[in-house]
Amino acid sequence: METIHFFLIILSFILIWFIIKYVTKFLFKLSLLFLVMIISIFSFFYFTKKNIFDTMNELYCTNINSIELKCKCFVLNINKDLEENFSSTEIDSIKNNTIESMAQFVKSYENKKENIRICFEENGFPGGIVEEIKVDLIKKTSSFFDSKD
Repeated sequence: METIHFFLIILSFILIWFIIKYVTKFLFKLSLLFLVMIISIFSFFYFTKKNIFDTMNELYCTNINSIELKCKCFVLNINKDLEENFSSTEIDSIKNNTIESMAQFVKSYENKKENIRICFEENGFPGGIVEEIKVDLIKKTSSFFDSKD
């Protein structure tokens, strides 16, 4: 074996030792930080009593005339889909789990999206308002700073 090979082998062992000593600590810390952030986000959604269905009713089903159409076309269609697919005890269970309520909201929205769009268009509003309402509602429900307990 030549001296250059011997030198390269020793250098590679030193490089491996540095990688194991410093890089793995960094990756471990990075993965630990990522895990803590994921657990925090899921904990927030799990322990808050905020669900998208109650927020939707509070926002859009009031006596203000401009909002009544949103209640009629958007909220009632989504609630109807939820009631068609689940019993009242299952609905209460869904409402007590923030993550599950968000998932069921998206499913109900996808099921009734066309009906909602048609309802708005029949009443003189553009069909694009449906997506705006959905995005606005999700933002208001998932906001960390807008928690109402």
